[in-house]
Amino acid sequence: MKNVHPLRAARRRQRRLALLGTEDACCAICGETSLECLEIHEIAGFKRDPNTRVIVCRNCHRKLTSRLMDAGIPMMRENCPLQRTGQWMRALAVTMHAEAEALERWAHLLDQSIARSSTL
Repeated sequence: MKNVHPLRAARRRQRRLALLGTEDACCAICGETSLECLEIHEIAGFKRDPNTRVIVCRNCHRKLTSRLMDAGIPMMRENCPLQRTGQWMRALAVTMHAEAEALERWAHLLDQSIARSSTL
């Protein structure tokens, strides 16, 4: 299908790239690269720390948010700095765990690929 508004599309793409902060954005969990699907996940929540961020696709973002809720990490900023730091650390652990699982899946796929190519 022909794009009837190429300038609008180009502006949308540039805004998206600026928001994501990189030219080669990729979901840290599943590897999705389509700009339309990518978003910023504030690891500890924007109100706790807007500077700890990771690029994820919309599906993985929802899964991460669900994991945070399942871990009992509220989406609000605590008044006590010690509580805020503790929740930030727990939120970071949840995100890092999801990333570690993704790395394990990718390593397994790589191992399978190597095994297949060595039998040829």
